[in-house]
Amino acid sequence: MEKDTWIIDGNYSATMDIRLKEADTIIFLHFSTICCLYGITKRRIQYHKQKRPDLAAGCPEKLDWEFFQYVRKFNKQKAPHIYELLTNYPDKQQIIFKIDPSYKNFFKIVAKIPKTRTIIISNEKSKLFFIS
Repeated sequence: MEKDTWIIDGNYSATMDIRLKEADTIIFLHFSTICCLYGITKRRIQYHKQKRPDLAAGCPEKLDWEFFQYVRKFNKQKAPHIYELLTNYPDKQQIIFKIDPSYKNFFKIVAKIPKTRTIIISNEKSKLFFIS
């Protein structure tokens, strides 16, 4: 986070507050539980015994019970805390997407904005966003 521009994807609660303080833009991809469960299941079937192109080396695609339960419970257990944290940053640009397809064009725009410090919070871990 020492660089002038960055985009961080993740909902790691241990560092959430640090990242929120440093960000100028906060994007919360708060999709329905059903949408996320469908997405992780589809991804698991699609990349069964293969390496997903968006995962780092040594991080194979997996779908275990613990991860399934994490995604299933996210909207009830984690999302309220994220919304609470967001109230601490009224001066930051906050964008919340609740419908999966609605965010796709936005990321094309964000990629063209110079000097941005953006945090992306998603209720589906390891979701890939193609931003160059």
